[in-house]
Amino acid sequence: MRTGAALIASVMRLRLIFSCGAVLSALGCEGSNVIGLRVPDATLFDAADAADAPDESAPDVMIAPDVIDVLDASMDADVPDVPACGMLDFDVPTVDVPARDGGADGSDVSADVVLPAAPAMQVEASLANTGFTCFGLTSAEGRCVGDNNLGQLGDGSNVARARPVVVGNLFGARALTTGDAFACALLDNGTVRCWGANAYGQFGDGSMTDRRAATPVANITSAVQVSAGQNHVCARLGDGTVQCWGRNHEGQVGNGTASATMPQTMPAAVVGLTDARHLDLGANASCAVLGDGTVRCWGAGSVGQLGDGTAMGRTLPVRVRNLACAVRVSVGVGHACALVADGTVQCWGSGTFGQLGNGAMAMTTAPVAVMGLASAVDVSAGALHTCAVQRDGAVRCWGANSSGQLGDGTTTNATTPVTVPGITTAVRVSAGGRHTCALLLDGAVRCWGVNTSGQLGDGTTTDARGPVSVMF
Repeated sequence: MRTGAALIASVMRLRLIFSCGAVLSALGCEGSNVIGLRVPDATLFDAADAADAPDESAPDVMIAPDVIDVLDASMDADVPDVPACGMLDFDVPTVDVPARDGGADGSDVSADVVLPAAPAMQVEASLANTGFTCFGLTSAEGRCVGDNNLGQLGDGSNVARARPVVVGNLFGARALTTGDAFACALLDNGTVRCWGANAYGQFGDGSMTDRRAATPVANITSAVQVSAGQNHVCARLGDGTVQCWGRNHEGQVGNGTASATMPQTMPAAVVGLTDARHLDLGANASCAVLGDGTVRCWGAGSVGQLGDGTAMGRTLPVRVRNLACAVRVSVGVGHACALVADGTVQCWGSGTFGQLGNGAMAMTTAPVAVMGLASAVDVSAGALHTCAVQRDGAVRCWGANSSGQLGDGTTTNATTPVTVPGITTAVRVSAGGRHTCALLLDGAVRCWGVNTSGQLGDGTTTDARGPVSVMF
């Protein structure tokens, strides 16, 4: 069977940005401690999962920025060198296209792809429990569905929708990313626009006023990727540098500062990053893959989600330990995962619900291998669960499953990957707060999990333990 690399490249340029955007869910997303040691706010936990949530309470400890800088430098310095990885492919991985019929010599013939009238080329499930989902279409428009209390769907209203609506004032969209109650889009001209909640300067235009229409981010003209966290945003520029803005109480902007009262309302450069190839943001942490296949993370770290061997937050990027040849990274609420060039997946951070996929339910401050995955082409860390696409087009998920977000027809948590039935041609997956969506080879999208706000996009508000079709 031939791989579909050339076919997919010629049909559509898939650019799924796994922001793992924002979350009013678990693992203590609030607090003012500069190094990430804080008392979690119990109201942020999902009611279905709160009973089993870890006790990660700790007193607030304030450490001066210059001390943190020294700690950051020393932690990075004693990480052993990683092996050379050869030529790494940071572009969109591909899946094997299912065979249509046999050739004259009995070999498989790669299937033709017929795109639907308005196919998706990207999907992003918000990490917020009162969730929403956004899609980038091949028509260069953005559409969103689900909760809309602060105008995060971008349609000029605050009415929740069960079917995707067009984002207004948005032309030439290449990819969308979702935060807690806001979203942003990367445009063809390298600029970024955001809409919805803006209480922490998530729009990056110097303001903190909510808007229901897409608003340009200031001073960003050469972006090639954009990713949203809970209330912060980062853009990867064409020169390999990264600019971030928004809430910065955990140092998640990466410019060496942290403030619980003064958000970063204009883009600021992440210190020390000059060769970023992929970027992703979680609740209050940020990570980037560099050209040498190593990963740098910064921001909240109280449950090991920075992967540097500690449970401390950082205001500057630190290297994830014992991780080489990474090509993509995805950050959830309290954990993160990296796709490695050989098709394996490594995860680190909180594992209370099995979201690390290593068969355990414990925190780890350095990467561990996900069991049973050897041919992954994509990975997405949700709030408390994780999903991956395999090269054969199947989707496998693990972790919390209180709302059926693993898609296996049950509500049973899983500490190792389980297969989502009925998905055989997936090319991308996005794990959200308590729902998950998969982009298929033909541009269709299937979603499953919680649907109280209509975030599955199937025209209902009924939860689904297995995949349902998004109605564009």
